[in-house]
This record gives sequence, structure tokens and C-alpha cells, in this order.
Amino acid sequence: MKANLTKGHVKWVLENLLTLREGLNPKGRSTEPLSSVTGARTTKAVFINHCEIAGEVERRLSLCGVDGFLVKQIYAWGESVEYLSRNLKISEREIEKGVTKAMNYITQEWPPGRSYREYRNHKRKGYY
Repeated sequence: MKANLTKGHVKWVLENLLTLREGLNPKGRSTEPLSSVTGARTTKAVFINHCEIAGEVERRLSLCGVDGFLVKQIYAWGESVEYLSRNLKISEREIEKGVTKAMNYITQEWPPGRSYREYRNHKRKGYY
């Protein structure tokens, strides 16, 4: 699935991840954040589109290793950076940097075709 995701889309999907994994449309929650993701009208039910986007977000996060895991912990499960830092023995600064890099990577703010590892190493050298 080729979807143009924004950080807002990703955060919305992760906040509603359990509901979307069940194949349900989040009740009482705005579905507006995802209406512009694909940019095309479809005859599919709206919740199917949302479930596909949730799957795409999870697929992209899986490419980011630990940083993708941290994004999910913070946005889907509500863990604080402080809690993760204390329990994973990673500095808060490193967690915040990793989360930012993973979010930028999965929202395609990187040269297409580059692996996450290449992206992270390239960012470290200050080229971006």
C-alpha cells in the first residue's frame, strides 16, 4: 500500500491501534485524520481503509527496529519517555532522538529506497 502518511496520521492510528486491529472503526473518535491518506475515493468501507493504513503503519514501524518499538510504546500504549528510559536503561535524549527519526522515516521524510539503518547513520553524519 502506498500511502502518504503524516505524523498526525501515524499518531491517530497508534492511539486507536487495538480497535483497528480488531477490524472496528473507533467509536466516538474522529476518522478525519485518515481521510486524506490515500487521496482517492473508494467504494470500500471506511474502516477497511483504516485497518489497511494501520497495517501499513505497523509494517513501517517494524523496519525501524528498537526505534519503531519505542514509537509504539509511546503513542499506542501510552508509556512515558521517562518510564522507558528508566526501564530500558536508555537516556531520555536517545529515546526522543530515536522516536523522531523513526517518525520521520515512516512518514517518508527521507530519500526513498534507503534502509532505516542507512538513514540513521546518514543523519548522524549531519547531512540532513
